[in-house]
Amino acid sequence: MIDKNSIVLLTTVSNFDLYNKTKYSHQKGIKKVVIDGQDGMYGIESLYYSFKKLRNRNIKWLILADEDVIFLDNLAIFDIIEKLQDTGAIAAGVRDGGTIPNRIHNPYVPNMFFCVLNFEKIVQVYNKKEIKKNEFISKDEFIEDLSGLKEPFKTESLFEPYYKFFLWLKRKGEHYLFLNAELYDSKNDELTTLVKSLNGKPMLIHTWFARSYGWNKYQTKRIDSLLQIFNSKIVPEESESVSIIKDPYFKYQNKIKKFFLKLKMKSFIK
Repeated sequence: MIDKNSIVLLTTVSNFDLYNKTKYSHQKGIKKVVIDGQDGMYGIESLYYSFKKLRNRNIKWLILADEDVIFLDNLAIFDIIEKLQDTGAIAAGVRDGGTIPNRIHNPYVPNMFFCVLNFEKIVQVYNKKEIKKNEFISKDEFIEDLSGLKEPFKTESLFEPYYKFFLWLKRKGEHYLFLNAELYDSKNDELTTLVKSLNGKPMLIHTWFARSYGWNKYQTKRIDSLLQIFNSKIVPEESESVSIIKDPYFKYQNKIKKFFLKLKMKSFIK
């Protein structure tokens, strides 16, 4: 049996308008934590912050799910956790290359839009300085059978800064449980991803473009149509308590970082 008290669902939210519509699809009975990402925190910075703030909270399993993820099967996540326990895999998610047509990048690592981490195990070896040194990949570094992948991919891609976290784990000998996924509606929507459970049934959809929701007309209309379709799955009810955390210094640190980056670029151009 999975102890629900050992599980946390973490969402880094840049668009609370969208999150307030999708949060009702989240699994009941597990702890919910939101990182306020309105100041631009996401990806690897969000990961760093989550380990800083959550590492002493007796969390065994950390579920990462973006605010534009709509869960369709709330029990499937527990099957994934059991599979991780049985196989010893450190994390589960969708490959960021070779699985869905809009992600043609690195097939060795999962995309962070939905990912289940063995947080307890990772915390024991977590080292931010080590992780930062892993933003590289060598040709033919990893031996893995990719012949069954149906979409394009780039084995040497460093497209996302958060790859360094997963490459760090992989270089420590860890492996991943990769989930099957496909376009939700290949005829009318070339973006929305349907992720399947271990038994091949629909588990969740990921709409993409959460940060565009509410101001980009096309993306807002597209996402609203999906929310309407799956309305029966996310009928609003009394919401479970959510712990919201925010790095009060990130906004200023980010501005300083961008300032020095601009200076560096100007110096390079000269």
